[in-house]
Order: sequence, then structure tokens, then C-alpha cells
Amino acid sequence: MHNLQLGLLEPRRVAILVDFLYDYQLQLQHGYHEALNAAGVSSVTFVGRHLEPETPLYQKANDVYDLLDPERYVGMIVSAASIARQVGDGAFLDFLRRFPLPKVAVSRALPGIPSVRVDPVRGMTELMAHLVHGQGLKRFVFMGGMAGNEEGQLRRDAVIDYLSAHGMSIPPHRILTGDFFGPKAAQEITKLLEHDRDFEAVVCANDEMAFGVIDALTRLGLHVPEDVAVVGFDDVDEARHSSPPLTTVAQPTREKGRVAAELLLDLTAGWDVPDEVVLAATLKKRKSCGALPEWIVKTCEVQVEQELLSAFLLAAKDQVNAKAFLECWRKQVRQLDYDQAGLAAIMLGLRAHATTLPQSAMQASRLASLLMVALRMIAPPDPGHSSAQQALSRNNQVSSQLELSLSSHDTLETFQAEVGKYMRSLDVDRYAVALFKEAGSQPASTASLLSTSLNGAAPGKAYPSRQLLPEALLHELNRGHWLVLPLHTADLHFGILLFEKPPVDHFNVEQVRYTLSAGLHHLHSAQQQHRYTQQLEEEVRERTQELQDEIAVRLRAENILRSLNQELSVSASTDALTGIFNRAAFTSYLQREWANHQLARRPISLLLCDIDFFKQYNDYYGHLAGDECLKEIARTLSTCGRNRSDFTARYGGEEFVMILPGTDATGADFVAQRLLTRVRELELPHEKSGVAPHITVSVGAATLTPTIQTAPEVLIGRADQALYRAKRTGRNQSSSWESLPETPSGGVKPG
Repeated sequence: MHNLQLGLLEPRRVAILVDFLYDYQLQLQHGYHEALNAAGVSSVTFVGRHLEPETPLYQKANDVYDLLDPERYVGMIVSAASIARQVGDGAFLDFLRRFPLPKVAVSRALPGIPSVRVDPVRGMTELMAHLVHGQGLKRFVFMGGMAGNEEGQLRRDAVIDYLSAHGMSIPPHRILTGDFFGPKAAQEITKLLEHDRDFEAVVCANDEMAFGVIDALTRLGLHVPEDVAVVGFDDVDEARHSSPPLTTVAQPTREKGRVAAELLLDLTAGWDVPDEVVLAATLKKRKSCGALPEWIVKTCEVQVEQELLSAFLLAAKDQVNAKAFLECWRKQVRQLDYDQAGLAAIMLGLRAHATTLPQSAMQASRLASLLMVALRMIAPPDPGHSSAQQALSRNNQVSSQLELSLSSHDTLETFQAEVGKYMRSLDVDRYAVALFKEAGSQPASTASLLSTSLNGAAPGKAYPSRQLLPEALLHELNRGHWLVLPLHTADLHFGILLFEKPPVDHFNVEQVRYTLSAGLHHLHSAQQQHRYTQQLEEEVRERTQELQDEIAVRLRAENILRSLNQELSVSASTDALTGIFNRAAFTSYLQREWANHQLARRPISLLLCDIDFFKQYNDYYGHLAGDECLKEIARTLSTCGRNRSDFTARYGGEEFVMILPGTDATGADFVAQRLLTRVRELELPHEKSGVAPHITVSVGAATLTPTIQTAPEVLIGRADQALYRAKRTGRNQSSSWESLPETPSGGVKPG
């Protein structure tokens, strides 16, 4: 019916306003899309930031909302709780009046606007009842969200009110603010533990903060739930598969999105809709609070479902009944909210029950075979968790190559070609990048396509910015679900990015926006420099007749400046002698990979390499020969990596360095041995070497899994200590920091 009603309207698309695409918002998007697809309606999501932000960069991001042209949409869904978390109803309603459209608010009630939200009070109350009465806990810490967030405030009040009603309270110093962000929550709980460890449980206002708290507690030697119970709110995908599985309050986020979209469709069709739809949250008991896993509780309470048991017992009779049981089991596997171990426990329970009944040897054998078939049918736990890591790994590999390249173009043509490669590498099938005619403090009124995967319009032709696409491509917005992101810095707008996100949740939308914005900023600076140079040349030409000598001087100066700029552009990241990356490029790459590996919790290794007796080589063969030696070593080291993400640079003098992303100590040792072998195979003569008649190198290796408490300098320092040991104990060898001896007092190794 929605489709029939909306079929009379043009355009048939909905606008969605969000402040950031994190897991919660992505789940809402799934719900929106489900309902809109059923009605044959497309959507365009404008991704900005919350209103009245503190930072200029976020303020600029909010200009994307100005690109929403109400005449091009049938209605609007707004993520009210997050966008308006720092403003009151009055200011927010003033903002929304800019868009005279039917509206639905999500997660915040607003006067005159239908809303959909989840009642967190019931879920949090049920959670606290379980912790207090089911687990016997009394001393709590509360980790809250961002100040001013209505949902977070309701969750906090529910906790405090429940404890107050049962004669308990949380001391003010144990009410912490984690901003709904895992690393911030980890910092806050670490600070608290410095002076207070007399608590039994940490109640977090969302799951991401709970994961951060668990990480911090684990690093400090505390066990969850044995020492401290930790619970969350949201029931994100990782909650079931975390270690330990997280007790949490599940809000039906996808359903909330679906209901919001259906409410808007009803509203646009002229139907009466309720002022507010409130959905219920449910408690998910798991190990992180000390509770038995859900499947054990359910199995103990229910034993086995009667339908399944009856089918299993009948299966002992003949093959027809065996097939009927397997079909029944397949249905249960799809319906039951159990993990793999829980499903296996149900099957074993069926078998145990069957053994208590009289049966022939043939029947027992048939049931045993049926049990094995049923166990093999159990799907492994949700593959979304592993696919998240794969997606993250893929994005990291892309960022190690194309993202560096995108931020180094000086011409629009080369940048344009690279944008297409970048978007394809991210598996983005439909996209368009549009640039404003001039970069400015506000989005320009007109734009033109720079790069697109869509057919039907030539890049370069101007069109109204609020139209988002040229006239010939507007029909593309009538199918699918588009994201609109501003491309900007803290003071300038360059253009907009439209694309359909690939069908994976763990896709870093912000990284794509940042990469393209950084590349455009570099390009803008280069073009400004180019225009400035052209202006100087014009002034010189105007004075040619009367200032011939001065013109000659200026032209020479400009040629020198141009040459120096070109050399500087190349040398900014390249070692002039060896042609490989220089130390500045090494530092930048290590810092970025450090952050990536900290998020992914993966090891990263570093090799420091030093040419043995190189001073003696220079003194005996001369510095020209020494330079050739350095070039040869650089070329050889560049062939020793395992894949394109391995990074080789000249560290200084006769020292070189290799970064090995995602590599443990064993892998680092393998690369180090390959490096030593290939340098020896060069057989570059060195009569003054103290270890061999040819050039050799010494290598120091170190491996770390980055955390928020460690810096890249720690890894460099460890590799340097290992290199020192390799040289001190004979050269022409490698040494790893992990193999260094303990200090005499039994303490940790130096560095």
C-alpha cells in the first residue's frame, strides 16, 4: 500500500539526517532500508555532525545539511538523539523548520513530530535487578555516555533510581563519563583504579564502552567476571563473541529503523500516525556478569522443545522420520538464539533423553548417526565478526597505498584518475565525487562532477549543488540508498561525495571522507601555488620592455624555485641517494600503521639494519663507492618484504629500516634471515670488514601489539637495542628484542 500511495509522488525518495555512521546508526540504516525497499522508495543520508559542536572541523561538516533540498524528497528521518544531543528542543525545532517536510524523529521525542524510541528504563531496571538480586552485587561504577545525550541520561537515571529504591547508591566519584567511546571508557576506569578498587561491577551505557572497560581491566590483571562484572547496553554483534560474552540490554535497533521508516511512509500517505512509538529493550544474560551462558539457562529451564524431542524419537523408526527430524532441526537452528555450543548442548540433551527409553541396537545406531548429521548442520557462530576483521584488514591495505598516493597529487587530472581507482578498491559500485567551482567557507551553489561510476553525464559541466547530481543522472537517486558526505577542512569546502556503501557494516565511511578531503586540500594548496606563480610571471611580462635585466633575474629565480619545488615534492618522502622512502616517510607510515594495529589489536614488527664496518669501506674504497654500496643495499632490502604493505626506508647514514605490518616475531625473524642472505649473495667486496670478505649487515628486530599506552618509539627503541646486541656479539647476524636476556635483577628488559 505504501508503494501504491507513493507511486503518485515525485521524487520517490526520503532524506535521512545522521551525525556519524557508527554501529548503532548502521543498524538503524538496515531497518530504514528494509522498510523503504518494500515500498519502492530510495533514500539519501546526509552525514554531518551533532549541532553546535565545539571544533571548527565539525562545524564545517554540518554545512552538508544545507545541501538538503526539501522539494526533492517526500519526507525526512532525523537521528534526533545524537544530532541534537547538545541543544534543547527549541533550538532543534528551529533547525528542523528549515526543511518543510513530513518528519519522524528517532530516539528523542519532539513536540509535533512523530518519534520512535526504545524505552531504556525497563531494560536497565531488569539488568540491575539481575545484578543485585540474581548475582548479589552491591558496589557499582556507572560509565555514562556524552553529556546532554537524552538516551544516556535515561539509562543513568534508571540505574541510580533502581539502586536508590533498594537502599543503595553510587558514590559521585564512581559515576564516570566515557562519551560512548571505548578508549575513553578505558582511560576513565584506569584512572579510577589508581585510587579505588572497592567495587564489584561496572555498568556501561553502551557496549563499546563495556569492551573498553574489559580491555583496561584485563591489562591491569583483573578478571571479568571473577574480579569485576561488566555489562553494557545495545547488544551489538561483537557482544555475543567477545571474551567473555557480554551481558547487555538489547535494543531492537534495526526494528526501530524499520518502524521509523514505516511511520514516515504512513505520514506521507496522509494516514494518522501515533505521536510516539516506544519499543521494549530486553536483557541478554551472558558470562561477563557471572551469569551462566544463555543456552545453559534456557536448556535448564526448558530442557528440550517437545516438537524436537518427538521428532528425534520417531527418527529411530525409519528413514522417512529421520528426514522429518532433520527438517525440524534445521528450522530450530534458524529460529533459536543460541551459539554453536548451545545448539550442540540441545542435541546432546536429546540423545541423553533417548537413551533412557527402550530401543533396539539398530534404533540406537540410527539415532547416533542422526546425532552426528545434526551436529554437522550447526552453522558456525555469526561470520560477521570475522568478516569485520577482513573488511578492516582490506581497508588498511588500501590505506597503505592509495591513500598515501591521493594526498600527493598536484594536478586535477592525476587526482581524478586516482579517485576512481580508490573507490573501486573499496568495492564501491556507485559513487560520484563533485567539486565546487571555488573552495570556500560555505558550500558553493554550483558543482561539477570530478569522478563517477555512473554513466550518462560528462564530468566538468556545472549544475546546482543541492541537486547532488547532474540532471542526466538524477534518476540514479530514485533507486538504492545513498550517502552524502562533505569534503572539507576546518575552514574550506571543496565538494561532496555521494556513494552507496558496500554491504558490510565494518566499512570506515569517515576514513573515505578524510582521505578524499586531505587529497583535495593538498591539490588546492598546489593550485594556489601554481596560480601565484602564474601571477608573478604575468607581472614580469608586463615589465619586460623597461626591466629586461630584472626580468632575466626573476625568470631565473622562478626556474630555480620551480626546480626546487619539484625536487622538494619528490624528496619530501624519498631519499635522494637511494631512491627509497626517507625517514620522514617512515615516521608518517609507522604512526598510521600504529593506530591501525592498535584498533585491530594485531602485532607489528620493525627491522633496523646497519651495514657492518661501513666507515672502513668508505675510507678504503672512497665515498663514491660507498654511495653505490648504499644504493645496492637499498635495492636489495626493497625485495625482502613479503607483500606490498611491508615498508622499506633509509633511516640515516648506513642504517635502513623495514616496517612489517601484521607480522609477529616469527615472521620478522624470517624476513631478517632473508635480508641477511640476499645481502651476502651480493658479494660486494669489502677487504676491511672484520667478519667477511664482502659486505654484510647486522639486523635488530622487535615486535609489539600496539595499545593506547604504548608509542611507536617503544618499538623503535627495542629494535635499536636488538641491533646493538647483534653488532656487539659479532655482526653479520640478526637479533630480536624478544631474545634479549633479562636484567640481572630479574626485571624487564631495557627500553
